[in-house]
Amino acid sequence: MKNKRLQLVAEFIEPENKVADIGCDHGYLAIYLKKHKNCPVVIASDINENALKVAIKNIAKEKLAQDIPCLLSNGVENLPINKIDTIIIAGMGTHTILNILENKKIINLKNIILQSNNEYELLRLEMNKKGYRLVKEAYIEENHHDYFIMKYQKGRQKLTESEIKYGILNQENKRYYEKVLKRKKEILKNIPLLQFHVRKAIKKEIRLLKERINQTKKTG
Repeated sequence: MKNKRLQLVAEFIEPENKVADIGCDHGYLAIYLKKHKNCPVVIASDINENALKVAIKNIAKEKLAQDIPCLLSNGVENLPINKIDTIIIAGMGTHTILNILENKKIINLKNIILQSNNEYELLRLEMNKKGYRLVKEAYIEENHHDYFIMKYQKGRQKLTESEIKYGILNQENKRYYEKVLKRKKEILKNIPLLQFHVRKAIKKEIRLLKERINQTKKTG
């Protein structure tokens, strides 16, 4: 798969998972999961009829029309939830994702795989409040944009402030921490000395990031 982001999302899926890709767009992820993971159930869904038509066409090209049902659905609304244990919501904004997850049909799902395009801190915070554990997380940079893929399962978890802001500590994410640290230092340079509270907040973030980087050195 050419799209590195979707490739990384696919790595969060186990061969035994019964998956629905919500907001499937062109259907590439669903096709990959069926061909390379051989998941027993792969459903492609989208709220956009035109996008779904493209997915149907691409799936048919791969001779997988009988293996990948394509459903027009607003989130999980029209999905046969009893036939799946895992949903993927990738390529949307955090507020859209959280709105989809308000549906009570998702309560008994085994896995929720999320890839938001923005506001990762808010997503981690709200998923934590909803009673979900962040069990796995990975970072990738593509086209000069930062992406996090997150795997959630039902269960209570106490995340630290640093984990809410920057995710689960991961040696492989050191480059991301260093990039954000550099960005925060540049911001601090341009904040007037009189803006005490703003400077204090930025300095706190810088401290958390430095701690992160030092922790990755110890575990590396």
